[in-house]
Amino acid sequence: MAKRVSFSKKHLKIDDIVEYKEDLEQSLLFYYSNANNFEKFAFYSLSELNQEKKNRLQELENNCIFMLLSSIESWIRIDYEYRIKNRLKDELSKELKEIDKTYDKTYKISIGKLCDTYKKYFQGQIFSHIKSSFKLRHWFAHGRYWNPKLGKKYDFDEIYSLSFELNKLLNISE
Repeated sequence: MAKRVSFSKKHLKIDDIVEYKEDLEQSLLFYYSNANNFEKFAFYSLSELNQEKKNRLQELENNCIFMLLSSIESWIRIDYEYRIKNRLKDELSKELKEIDKTYDKTYKISIGKLCDTYKKYFQGQIFSHIKSSFKLRHWFAHGRYWNPKLGKKYDFDEIYSLSFELNKLLNISE
């Protein structure tokens, strides 16, 4: 059986990520609207300034998507650990316990395997969507050096919706 983890309690809350994104968006918009006050922009054309602002805002969105996806993974793993540790008797917990027996201290269950297991016990497609979105998380986490085959384009609002739905589904008290 895999060694149980001790929780750091440092996983991010949805509202914190949203506030962070909003604060930084406002900061970037203010910064670029006052570009004439900064020496850095002295020789920028208007199109260069607008392109840099657009790039910075996109990078902020990418980082916040990554934060949400990382939080989603932590919530699933916390739920998994909780079910194993507390020996819950529902069918999902029983299946997770059987899966857990096959892992040793060196290997931990993949998030894809967890999503596949959870989707058997919850209606709707949320765990399929989450598993697909982890391709984007994987791409972010490993340096973005290849062209990802995601099947669809993800934006912050879509990942936020997934995280919000999962939060309700797993009854997570952030």
